[in-house]
Amino acid sequence: MPEGAWREQRSFSHSVASPFPGVRPMPQRFKPTGDELGHLSPRKVPGSTAVYRLRLLSQSSYLTTASPAERDSLVAGGKFRYEGVPGFISTQAGAGKMAICRVSKGSFWKIIPTAQAGDFRSQGWTGCDGVGYTWTTA
Repeated sequence: MPEGAWREQRSFSHSVASPFPGVRPMPQRFKPTGDELGHLSPRKVPGSTAVYRLRLLSQSSYLTTASPAERDSLVAGGKFRYEGVPGFISTQAGAGKMAICRVSKGSFWKIIPTAQAGDFRSQGWTGCDGVGYTWTTA
């Protein structure tokens, strides 16, 4: 786990706070669910990539991706605004890491542990687009 990583919750792409000096917290617009998604690094470390936060312009809904191509395509389509990088995620599986993915329902998206994808599909969520791996310990 990179030194200085920070905790996020199921509302990962919605409510991000950083306890580290010099790391600007993202706006907190939604109530955290309390479900842990592991930790992101506040800075790029070997084997990590940026996580990008996008806001749907037509309503208060957010999408998180680790793909610069997806970010650029969605922003160029005119329906999303790029809001920045809340942190960095591991690109490699390993001990002390949890796979996470993105599911969707209409124009709402959630980041969930990949192991819970079946539960979310039974509730009408679709997909399980891999995002990467969070660190499970600080």
